[in-house]
Amino acid sequence: MIIPDELSIIDWWRPTVELYEVNRMHELFKACGGNGVVVLAMQKPRGRDTAYGGEGTMQFPDVVLSISEVGKSNIGASGIVKVTRCKNPGKSGRVIEGRRYSYDLNDGVRLSNIYEMKD
Repeated sequence: MIIPDELSIIDWWRPTVELYEVNRMHELFKACGGNGVVVLAMQKPRGRDTAYGGEGTMQFPDVVLSISEVGKSNIGASGIVKVTRCKNPGKSGRVIEGRRYSYDLNDGVRLSNIYEMKD
């Protein structure tokens, strides 16, 4: 359920429409959010930055983060977050698309050891 002008989080949205219609659903989610923020978590195939539905999933979101688990460690899991899309980087004008950040996840809820990865 999306509440207009509020923070709405849809965890693990699995499209029930044809994959080519996913971008139309994103447009609807964005419109329903009004001046609020809609966080939509979708699954993606391994080795790809876009969710199921492909490039169509990139058309309407203002920010797209691609999250990949790297592996397990003795303190939890580790992964990489990539900024795949950012429509408006803010007043600084810094380009953040393509930047990658490594992290550790402790006890399933606490992020630690967050740093930007340099290529």
